[in-house]
Amino acid sequence: MSLFRSKKEKTYWIFAILVAFGIFLGLFANRPLQRILTSPSVQFVLFLSGFILTIAAILFHGIKLKPSKIEIAIWIILAAFTMMFFFRLGAPERSHMIEYALLTILVHKALILRVPTRSVLKNGLLAFLISSLTGILDETLQLFIPYRVFDSEDILFNILISFMAIGSSILLSYLSGKLKSQ
Repeated sequence: MSLFRSKKEKTYWIFAILVAFGIFLGLFANRPLQRILTSPSVQFVLFLSGFILTIAAILFHGIKLKPSKIEIAIWIILAAFTMMFFFRLGAPERSHMIEYALLTILVHKALILRVPTRSVLKNGLLAFLISSLTGILDETLQLFIPYRVFDSEDILFNILISFMAIGSSILLSYLSGKLKSQ
């Protein structure tokens, strides 16, 4: 008996695990990499690239083909809101946005393929919980790493990111279906 229902589901789980592995690897690799990438210009380009790809992932997860003008307007509003919200943050928090949004979307896609009969909201809630628990574990491990600092605000931020990613995706999916039926 196979662990996965399809090759596609397996692929989503593999990528979700790779993202989670990258998050945890970042606990140990951040210091040396921060010294290499100290230029604000380099950090901006890396963040902007990651941000655009993350927004694209959320949009493609939550939409269907041939969106209406209203749907496109909603996507732009959500993207603008998210961008302004996160540009007010420091670089480490912005990187968390990319990591946890992608993790949440990948887990959600895998869960939809795993149990397609379960509602999108229930799969979304489970994806949110898995991503949030990953964020809690990520931050808790920092208690045991000498140059890292545990911060409960980071836990709340990781949870907020997961919520915003899955919430945006589900909202886009819902609006896409509702607007197409009118």
